[in-house]
Amino acid sequence: MTLDLGDAEPTFTDLIVEKEAILNDASLLGGRLIVSYLVDAKTQVESYRLDGFSGIVLALPGIGSARGLRGRATDDEAFFVFTNHNAPTTIYRHDVATNTSSVWAQPKIAVDLDRIVVEQRFYASKDGAKVSMFIVRREDTTRPAATLLYGYGGFGISAIPIYSPAQLAWMEPGGVVAVANIRGGGEYGKG
Repeated sequence: MTLDLGDAEPTFTDLIVEKEAILNDASLLGGRLIVSYLVDAKTQVESYRLDGFSGIVLALPGIGSARGLRGRATDDEAFFVFTNHNAPTTIYRHDVATNTSSVWAQPKIAVDLDRIVVEQRFYASKDGAKVSMFIVRREDTTRPAATLLYGYGGFGISAIPIYSPAQLAWMEPGGVVAVANIRGGGEYGKG
């Protein structure tokens, strides 16, 4: 929201319209407002002009979690970290002017992570509400396989996509990992 403090009776005006998504963070970078949302348990980042228009979605490296989009308000570059079930925490440099991102620093992993597939699916809870689940597997695991199901849904804590070497060890011999976003977490706001 904006308001003119010079007005005798300042009034609030919407700058960016409220969304169903959970607002995680906002930063002024390169003359644009960069806003990070939690949408269906994954990060979505949008870039707006300072008049609130031109909401451009930033292309992230995959279905995952991005945090800490930081830089100076006058600079055309910013840095953020991204992680996913098949991507260890990596630092990216984002060019605000061209809306492109590139790897700035990435850990070396001795496993071919390109073989790991991350899918997001939705299912209905007992009362019919839509709930998200991430299914992670090797790309050649297409038949029924041993599946490790993880779910947590309490105290507003979200089960967001993060890299886990332990889960990767389960998938290497052909196992599947399913992470259910059980209601009670913070994926869709306070319940």
